[in-house]
Amino acid sequence: MYTFISTLFKAFFNICLLRTGPQDLPKSYDLLAVCIVVYTIVNFVLALYAASLLDAILASIIETMLVALITIGIVRLNHHPERWLQTLMALSGTGFIIGLIALPLFYGGALAQNDQLLQAIILFIYVLLIIWNVLVMAHILRHAMDTTFGFGIVFALTYIFITSMIISILLPDLRT
Repeated sequence: MYTFISTLFKAFFNICLLRTGPQDLPKSYDLLAVCIVVYTIVNFVLALYAASLLDAILASIIETMLVALITIGIVRLNHHPERWLQTLMALSGTGFIIGLIALPLFYGGALAQNDQLLQAIILFIYVLLIIWNVLVMAHILRHAMDTTFGFGIVFALTYIFITSMIISILLPDLRT
């Protein structure tokens, strides 16, 4: 079991490092289900930082559903509907990894409120993490759509913007 989890983590981490793409993942509905569940859980824990329990649950479920719907839409519009499984798996698996890295930044920042230097360092690392997340999403979308990395970045930023806007409309009390 440990070997399986280690191999799986390495596969997603290699995508995070832009070494491999979504096409290198196996086509597995079971693996997709696991990725979606862990992605939703890490988003829930992150959302708890800025939301009530109910809003955190809703935000994580809505965000996961939006990622799935937008992914399906993007690959269909680009005439590659067969790529939705691996693309969604890659986005949710890498999102889980980046979310795990973000957890101590969110909660560490709250604990270090009186230390401005530490707050600045955490903010800087958080900005780097956001940039990394956009690059990873762009890398995945580039492969899914057979396009350039530049268009991948545009799609990744659009993806994030649409998801953020819809969540803020559906959950206006959520502090961002």
